[in-house]
Amino acid sequence: NYTVLPPGKWRGVLKLAEPGLIESQTITGETTKLKDYFELPFNMNVEYINDSMHVYLLNGEESIEIENVNFGRDPKTAKDSIRFEFVAFDSYMEGYHEENFIEG
Repeated sequence: NYTVLPPGKWRGVLKLAEPGLIESQTITGETTKLKDYFELPFNMNVEYINDSMHVYLLNGEESIEIENVNFGRDPKTAKDSIRFEFVAFDSYMEGYHEENFIEG
């Protein structure tokens, strides 16, 4: 049992806009619903070395370690939270996790 993320490969998807649906009309007058965002998939690997969790973004053969991985319990929602910080880019990803799923 792992208290944070289980080891192994993970697949993520970034949504590059607010998710939602827009309607589009075809030449024949039919309407269809389209997503108003683009998806950017990525892979990452979680490893444990001496009981310490290490998370790596995978880019082909390249493996980039995420500098700071913080986890805890959100006092507002009582959910387990995780935050990946990319110090070099002054950015982060954060979300809630349970079992084999992260959303945020």
